[in-house]
Amino acid sequence: MSHYFSRRPWREYGLLPASSSSAEPLFLSPSNSPSPDDFQFQEKPPAPSMSGSSSYPACRLPKRYTRLLIATLISGVVLLSLEFDVLSSSVFSNRRRDDDLTISFPSVQDRPPPDDTSGLPPLYHAYREYEDSLSEKHLVEQNTTTGSEDGHGRYIFFANHAHTCGWGNVLQEMLFSALLADKAGLGYVWDDYTWDPNVIDYSYFNGKKITARKPISTLLSGHVLGIGSSSDSGAPRAISSRTYEGVCPLDERVYIDRETVKEYMTSLGYHAGIVDEGDGTEVMNAWLKVLRTEKYRNARCIEVRRNTYHVFDMWLFGSSRVHSLWEHISRSPVLTNWGWSPLIHRAFLKNVQFFAADDDVRSRTPLPRKLWDLLWSSSSTLSAAYTSTSSPKIPSPSDLPSHITHPFASLPILVLHIRRGDYEEHCKNLAEWSASYMGFNSFPQHRVRDRFDVPQIVDPAVSNSTLAAEEEAGTENNVPPDIDDIRRRSYSDPSTVASMDERKEIYARHCYPSPQQIVRRVRQVVRDYSQAQVTPSWWTGNDSKRQTGMGLNKIYIMTNGDSEWAEEVKRALGQDFPALGFVWEGISTSRDLILGWEEKPVVQALDMYVASRAELFVGNGFSSLTANIVMLRMKMGFDTVQTRFW
Repeated sequence: MSHYFSRRPWREYGLLPASSSSAEPLFLSPSNSPSPDDFQFQEKPPAPSMSGSSSYPACRLPKRYTRLLIATLISGVVLLSLEFDVLSSSVFSNRRRDDDLTISFPSVQDRPPPDDTSGLPPLYHAYREYEDSLSEKHLVEQNTTTGSEDGHGRYIFFANHAHTCGWGNVLQEMLFSALLADKAGLGYVWDDYTWDPNVIDYSYFNGKKITARKPISTLLSGHVLGIGSSSDSGAPRAISSRTYEGVCPLDERVYIDRETVKEYMTSLGYHAGIVDEGDGTEVMNAWLKVLRTEKYRNARCIEVRRNTYHVFDMWLFGSSRVHSLWEHISRSPVLTNWGWSPLIHRAFLKNVQFFAADDDVRSRTPLPRKLWDLLWSSSSTLSAAYTSTSSPKIPSPSDLPSHITHPFASLPILVLHIRRGDYEEHCKNLAEWSASYMGFNSFPQHRVRDRFDVPQIVDPAVSNSTLAAEEEAGTENNVPPDIDDIRRRSYSDPSTVASMDERKEIYARHCYPSPQQIVRRVRQVVRDYSQAQVTPSWWTGNDSKRQTGMGLNKIYIMTNGDSEWAEEVKRALGQDFPALGFVWEGISTSRDLILGWEEKPVVQALDMYVASRAELFVGNGFSSLTANIVMLRMKMGFDTVQTRFW
């Protein structure tokens, strides 16, 4: 790719021609990955020369060879220590405690057991056993720490947690509930990602059977599972809802709900509406006031009643009222101990050819492979994440550079989040509801470039909409000239339209773009990114933590669209960019991923992980999944020119 899009030196990237006659495959598939037999460990150096011309005894090496051998051994030790340091901070995104390491993560099943011929998705029993073992460990630790005979701390279970909705909605509610628990000094109780709370095994979605309940450990690691460093608040480590049911009998539970909080706040002279419509910090503080009263302060088991309003609801997350919570969650262990499931890391490695530059996915093992495999296998916890039954070849982290394996390093890719399916109608409904972007997609720093305001419907005579003319000309009036200062460049829509149909067209640009609109928008954001790369001091606000430097090599499209539509978008993008003087090394979609039996049902977490690390990301401002990605990218320090919206 042209240096116009990267700060990496030419000797590292090299030129990428518009066409290539190379016979190498575009992507390195698992079948193309080097096998252990490709690396031979030489147990001893070759015998020295026995010819009479040699002045060295047969049992000695020449001095220069001896020095070379010593230098090689020292270099190997240094490289080995560096690799282990990378793994300790990259394979798992948080540092685990020694006692957590004794709990083995389940071996991943890429295929159903031989005796399972049902064709149904997995139920993840082994993952629940893992979670419960982890919870028991946390209870034992609590006993040791506090000296309590029963080994129990104080816990809060949000029994009314979000369910029967997408992963984005469930995750955001889970994270902020965990924040409230930590602020209150209470251990968080996690539950399954539940699609249907009325069944145990299987439910239906779009006429297909799906797993009704997925253990959180298939998706996440970190603070919400009690993994990582201790909380400064002194809160006990998180436990599973099944463990909670065992240690908190019904007669010991003290219940709370939103009405209880409203009544208490009213008694203090506050308006009851602060609990329903206050900003995020006001809502959280109201709940904290109640949780710190004597009734709840002395309770060991607190439960938010089932089937009651959430502490943090969809109306809060869908508005700027949530902004005030950023300073709290960004500094809390919820994000500082953030981690993805080893199952997700394994799926990432299996598909790394889609997320890294071609040069980076070629084997770069610094030590003989057999030696590395011996050392790798000595760590049961690290190897457990990559152990499977009937698995395809998966690269070892040692084969990849650290900027690929490190969970908080940027990946040299452009990720596009493009919703299809139910969003065709949902986006029209959003227009009718006059919906704005999700809260985390509407921070002021994002609005500098990607401002979205609901266009008002007015008399056609006074409307400033030019949609009809734009469609005829194949342009859009919200595209600023290329000569604009990147620090002031912004994209905006008409503030008024003549009809609801015109408003729906504007919403479609941002919510349900056509392939042509996708190509046009990608061209805009890549030009902005490349302009920023060559503009000194190009950041625009305090959210900018670092300059970019990885560049862009590939495009990855995270989507629920069907394969035919995905291929159409790939072709459109591939045909557009050679005109700019370069080509992408690869364009792939969620439909191209190689996923096993247990990985496929949780692919949305893999998409989130990749998008959170992408050098450049374009998301759907109305999507809660995008909002969670934006939150993680803010925590990682990406500039707003790298986090964009349709």
